[in-house]
Amino acid sequence: MEKGTAGGVRIVEREGVYGVLAGDGRFSPVYRVPEEADPPRIPRWVSDLGGTEWDSCVAFVRHAERPAHFLSDREGIGSTDLTPRGREDSRLLGSLLKGYDLALASSPVSRCVSTCAGVAEGYGRDIPVDMRQEIGGFGTAMYLDGYAGFFYREPGTTAVLGNLGGRPIPGWHPLAECVRRMMDIIVPYLSREGTLTLCVSHDLFVAHLAGGTTGRFPLDRWIGYLDGVLVCRRGEEVRIVWDGTGTPYTGPFGTADISPSNAPRDLALPASGDIPEVRDFPRDGIAWAGAPSDGKRLLIDSRGYFRHVCDDGYLVCGQTYDWAGDFIDGVAPVALEGVGATFITDFGDLLHNRWFREVRNYRGGAAAVRDRGGWFHVDRGGEPLYPERYDSVTDLEDGVCLCTRDGVTVERGPASGKPF
Repeated sequence: MEKGTAGGVRIVEREGVYGVLAGDGRFSPVYRVPEEADPPRIPRWVSDLGGTEWDSCVAFVRHAERPAHFLSDREGIGSTDLTPRGREDSRLLGSLLKGYDLALASSPVSRCVSTCAGVAEGYGRDIPVDMRQEIGGFGTAMYLDGYAGFFYREPGTTAVLGNLGGRPIPGWHPLAECVRRMMDIIVPYLSREGTLTLCVSHDLFVAHLAGGTTGRFPLDRWIGYLDGVLVCRRGEEVRIVWDGTGTPYTGPFGTADISPSNAPRDLALPASGDIPEVRDFPRDGIAWAGAPSDGKRLLIDSRGYFRHVCDDGYLVCGQTYDWAGDFIDGVAPVALEGVGATFITDFGDLLHNRWFREVRNYRGGAAAVRDRGGWFHVDRGGEPLYPERYDSVTDLEDGVCLCTRDGVTVERGPASGKPF
């Protein structure tokens, strides 16, 4: 069953496996449709916390889920608060930390403070929050003078990867200085014997801390909501625990290894058109480039993974995907093996952090998606437009779609009170 094309790559599905179909008939698998989408809601550091011996510990984490941003509204990102799902996940995290003597510290940005409030609610008692600008604002990793004018010209994920790899970001301190300044904030919390201090910050700060203390941050991985790094003290030793691995902290690294972690895949690809210039990315690292769509181009890198680049040469996001489609109206479908499929914005954000088995592009404000029950449509917030599930659905056209179940096709319009 042909699933469509993405900038010239013919993507087909064979027995629950998406793959690239070459002109010679060779099928290269890229994404196996899971039985059920299973994105992690409990961050890895929570299990690392229980498996690590410490006298005191700081969990330096990203805030919970916030609304997505687009290039067109990026100026409002500093004031964004949490989504309802973000508040729910914050409460869930608090309930998981009930066995610890918990203290809270936060960036003063509202989504970080709200994350702390949700954690305290889930924990079951009021906990004072030590709000400090240095935990996730100007004065530590970044400095205001010289950065504000550059803000958002380059997506934050790719800017941080540049800093980790040795290319300074205007307005940010070099990596080693970023880490020194963050550790100056973190280390005093380690004097609290037997206490877990949760420091809620932002992904750009957490990525700097992870890469700058361990010397490694793969460019095909990013910091998800509530994802974070543990800084643990045992006696006089301080260790960094990230992604299940503990590393003694002996001082900051000047650069970090940002080479990808995904195993290479051998894809049979059609001939590529012109290969665009991509900032801080080697030309021989791109195996194939699609045609422009919505100001972006789909790329397949030399390891066989999908990503997007903007017309100005900046990668949309540092994260790579097992499969991705073209951008339309600022949104593109993406998928990760073993997790599921969802959508990203042209700012590199998850559109709504709702995951499905399969997805198709948004058209007319709605996207066709499939969960375990079948196909249906969701709005831009990821919410179903109707409760039924079908064997197949068409894309929305003039507010109408065709839905088929058990051989019977019906025409659907907007659900009552919830227009497409």
